[in-house]
Amino acid sequence: MPLTFLARYPQLQRSMQHPTYPRSMEAEESLRSETSLVVKFGKGVDLIEGENMLFVQGNTSIRVPRVYTLYSDPYTGKNYIVMGKMPGQTLLSLWPQLSPSEKEIIVTTLYNYFNELRSLPPPDYYGSLGG
Repeated sequence: MPLTFLARYPQLQRSMQHPTYPRSMEAEESLRSETSLVVKFGKGVDLIEGENMLFVQGNTSIRVPRVYTLYSDPYTGKNYIVMGKMPGQTLLSLWPQLSPSEKEIIVTTLYNYFNELRSLPPPDYYGSLGG
């Protein structure tokens, strides 16, 4: 991870050095509450996910987490996406408590998001956003 970025977030640096991070929920919760950042990393993490968030952020009105950095560690083979924590609850936890009219509002919002994504012009090339 770029040192200039980590220097601004010592708690992030300490948490990522924890031997069980991110499997340690304690370390992850501590990191989230103290820095308002979420780090998604591992060998199965594809940096295209972060590139897609940047693309959606720059070309639509859809709210996505702010991406701070994308990084691939050549020594471990792990990829890192450092992003801001989005406020609110997960839809999974909230859905059972919602009224039918509230659920309809969410479905309509998602429908509009998908229409907005479908209306984006295709790129002038075939491949990933990064080239």
